[in-house]
Amino acid sequence: MTALDTFLELSKIPSFAAAQFQSKDALRVTSRFPDFDRKTYRTSIHTYVVTNDKVFSTFSPDTPNIVVSTSSPSGKRLAAFREVAENGSTKRFVEIWTENRLEASVEVTKTHGAFYTDDIFSQISFSPSEDALVYTAEAKTDDDKDADSLDRFNFVPPLGEAYPGKKLPGLYIVKWSTGKTVVKALQLADSSLGPILFTQPAFAKDTQLIAIGYKYTLDHRLLGVKYCPNRLAGVYSLSLPEISVESEGDVLCSLSSWSSDETSCRSPRILRLNDGSSRLVYLANPVGGPHASCSSLQVVDIETRKTVASVGIVEDPQPADFPGIYAISLPPQPFLQIQGKPYLISTTNWRSRTTVVLVSLEDGSVLDLTPDDGAHLSWVALGTDGESQVVCSRSSLKSPSELLLGRATAVKEVQWKTIVEPSLSAELKHRLSALELSIVPIDGHFPVETIVLKDKEAHLPLPCVSVIHGGPHGSCPTGFFASTTALALEGYVISCPNYTGSVGFGDKYIRKLLGYIGSLDVEECVQSVRQLIQTGIAAAGPGQQFLVGGSHGGFILGHLLGQYPDMFSAASIRNPVMHLGDIAGTDIPDWYFEECGIPYTPTTLLTPELYQKLYHMSPISHVDKTRDDVPILLAIGEKDARVVNSQGLAYYHALKGRGKDIRMITLKEDSHPLDSVEALRVVYKATSELFAEKRKH
Repeated sequence: MTALDTFLELSKIPSFAAAQFQSKDALRVTSRFPDFDRKTYRTSIHTYVVTNDKVFSTFSPDTPNIVVSTSSPSGKRLAAFREVAENGSTKRFVEIWTENRLEASVEVTKTHGAFYTDDIFSQISFSPSEDALVYTAEAKTDDDKDADSLDRFNFVPPLGEAYPGKKLPGLYIVKWSTGKTVVKALQLADSSLGPILFTQPAFAKDTQLIAIGYKYTLDHRLLGVKYCPNRLAGVYSLSLPEISVESEGDVLCSLSSWSSDETSCRSPRILRLNDGSSRLVYLANPVGGPHASCSSLQVVDIETRKTVASVGIVEDPQPADFPGIYAISLPPQPFLQIQGKPYLISTTNWRSRTTVVLVSLEDGSVLDLTPDDGAHLSWVALGTDGESQVVCSRSSLKSPSELLLGRATAVKEVQWKTIVEPSLSAELKHRLSALELSIVPIDGHFPVETIVLKDKEAHLPLPCVSVIHGGPHGSCPTGFFASTTALALEGYVISCPNYTGSVGFGDKYIRKLLGYIGSLDVEECVQSVRQLIQTGIAAAGPGQQFLVGGSHGGFILGHLLGQYPDMFSAASIRNPVMHLGDIAGTDIPDWYFEECGIPYTPTTLLTPELYQKLYHMSPISHVDKTRDDVPILLAIGEKDARVVNSQGLAYYHALKGRGKDIRMITLKEDSHPLDSVEALRVVYKATSELFAEKRKH
């Protein structure tokens, strides 16, 4: 089996994208995997019926024209959102199914543009009576206005990275009764309160929605939202009038704000209690500052609007203590009832793992539901049945994802049952079993640690690949990642350092990096390499040390290659930040200032003095020290709206002009993550071949 064959087999293992309970014993699970022959991602849906001792399943291959579907809270209905290509255009439909019967269907092509299906702007919510549905879609533009009107030429800020061509998310409601279905846009009755871009709607009751609303900055931007839970996003209540299937026109809503302008909110979830009261639960971060910081979780009584419980920001936890919540979103159905009391589950980073925490909605206390048992597995919460059952996936760099069902009989008593195990060839299963996974603290740099993956039977020391995560306020958890595992199976020891600034270690250490990027993070990555060399795990010298990283990870790689030119033998860099002074075109100009310790406001300008400071903090300032005989692979996504292509191009031309060994490959249809099916294969193949060529055997 070639190195590429190994990677492709690992990549084809399905990951679990979503799971919903349709009844106490029936679970609807959506899986996703790359199809390298068709160069696209595929999805499949399994329904699992779980009894005490058996699991029965049915399988449904993907239906390409259904972009998203979801079950109602009762499990009796299924909403399907369909996009059909027809005669060069796209038609859109919303369908409501009851068992095998189409209860309602409406074409929405003329009402709005594309559906939103992501976990930032999208949310599909049935009304409590299950005769209405609210969702998010792209609003129609003003192109159809009078040709003489100048309004249709007004600038509308784009949504940025991950949302090409999208600018105006809006809320739409489908209402149905016997024989008739209508779809209507939701608009503010008082237009002077806007513009507000409403997203993530949730029915609190039949006449009330809770939604997240985004505002433009004073300089008329919508700073990039993807991976950035620190934007001007508030919680709003929208009161709905009586909606009839016979009425015409948009639905006009009255509005009230439920959060402060200093708080960025997301992921609203509604809990209905047995006594008839309801709770709103949502995540919140401070507006501005680092793009990802420790989140708080707020629990609000919907009738009184008073906070009844919360989980606060954790600054400086001890190694074994809860480090705070670090989650972009909550599961679609996150609630449990255990011994008559309400709880919520959430995935969060806990140091170098992701785990599932159980949060009391009465007092905000937190329990690690899936603590590390020594196998260093990372867990992801997919959903609950609203009572005592939870469904999760878990994996590690040596064990691909499996699906588990948990039944909680008490707060600290959960019985787990494996529903799905990964399907692996005998050869691959044997090779994975030979891998050893550990988490190594970096001496003198608390709380920094690195994840180490290697063949447990190999003769040490081994050539080492350091995989550097981006952000910088991201992380490298222990969960399965095909390219990392594939490199380990090629005989490298893998080191994934979680340097200062990584999430999961306390808010203090996120903010500690601000003003010190290019020095503190670089120093800690170097120290992780040195420690593995000193302990005899990794080899030193020519052909022994290699680098992989993208975005801010690519920024660190550029510094490592320039500041420590004799330490590394080759590098694979993806969509890197190489010049902090090059901010034109990015959807996150604030990042370049805040990460350098400079507060950002709508009036901030890049002065000559600031430009000089940012230049000297940038990898581009070290290009002259980069070695001629250290080859660099640079991969660029041509549709990247986060780190503009000029960053990588400037680095490429600077090194080429100095006679350095650099190769650039470009992916025409890729954006910042470089995660298209074609990019996965091409970048891994080029990286593997480069390292194999330079590796000393």
